[in-house]
Amino acid sequence: TSAPGGANTGTAGSATPRTIIGDDDRVPTPMPHAYPARTTVFIMATDMDGRKRGCTGFMYGPRSVATSAHCLLGTAGWNTDFTVTPAVSGAVPPYGVCGWLKATVHQDFSTHRGPEHDVGALQLDCTVGQTTGWLSPGPDDFTAVGDPVSTTGYPLDKALWEMWSTSGNTTDATENTLRYDLDTVGGQSGSAVTRTENPSVAVAIHSSGFATDNVGVRLNNEHTEDLLNWSSSLPDPSEPSLPSSGSS
Repeated sequence: TSAPGGANTGTAGSATPRTIIGDDDRVPTPMPHAYPARTTVFIMATDMDGRKRGCTGFMYGPRSVATSAHCLLGTAGWNTDFTVTPAVSGAVPPYGVCGWLKATVHQDFSTHRGPEHDVGALQLDCTVGQTTGWLSPGPDDFTAVGDPVSTTGYPLDKALWEMWSTSGNTTDATENTLRYDLDTVGGQSGSAVTRTENPSVAVAIHSSGFATDNVGVRLNNEHTEDLLNWSSSLPDPSEPSLPSSGSS
């Protein structure tokens, strides 16, 4: 399901708190303005109560950002007023701040809030990806238990707009999800999970956590195809917004 930029409905998502597993292994991202870290974006949104909500996303095209569906669509409707700040790690955004044209989530998440399909995307009013580069959004069907993985994002227990990274290993793999011992907290939803040996390909989108491991939605063939389809049908920035429409 999609909403165009300008749709003024929505509430905050109800994400499960993310987990620090044992010692906190997160570190400030060493080179936040180098590829591939600079494909990471900080997403700010407003819920229906007027509260600001922070999430992470990553560029997967010139003006396409992948993130968690719950960062875009709450239990009562769409969040709105999205702003996207690429590669920021400190007070000054190195590539400016982008607005949005369209928000889209997987149809199953829209109707049932199915956690195994917690995948969404924002299409931007800028082409900042031409400068930052982007990650390939899967497809992944080869990541196995024990494989080393990493993620980079914007944890809300740290200073605002500060990029942090962590590495670990996968602990379980199913058709639609990957579990791992990466340390994450709120705000890191939507972060790309990458295999350490190939950081230019996102194999999952981080979404939630449990006591012993954290979970991402696997960018399998279905989810990868969805992301690519959503980015291929963009509204013209010069045209007025259309009524909400579309489905995955």
